[in-house]
Amino acid sequence: MNKPLIITVYFVTYLLISCRYALAINQPPDLASASWSVKEFSTLNSEPRAAVWKFINHLWGNNNLSPDDGKLCSFHFADLRRSGELSLVVSYDGGGTADCNDVAIFARTRAQSVEPEAK
Repeated sequence: MNKPLIITVYFVTYLLISCRYALAINQPPDLASASWSVKEFSTLNSEPRAAVWKFINHLWGNNNLSPDDGKLCSFHFADLRRSGELSLVVSYDGGGTADCNDVAIFARTRAQSVEPEAK
């Protein structure tokens, strides 16, 4: 067989496999099913802001997001209870004239579902 053709086939195959692998690595975890253990601290805190905003709105039952629904100002996963499980602390703007004046904390329950903590 032609040597340049074999090299080209191997090169294209390598590119396709490496692109597929890179896409699989860079997929953010689904926050509802992801582990919120302290070991995942850096992974969870590097989540895209839009993914976190969509996640908390889904918890609140607001799946039809529009620009009028507010915005996520900041978020941080932290071990607030010193239990080894992280809680999600968010600062958000729910609309209106004040900007970023609302705070919410989400934690996993024993059933491993995510719920807002009581105020």
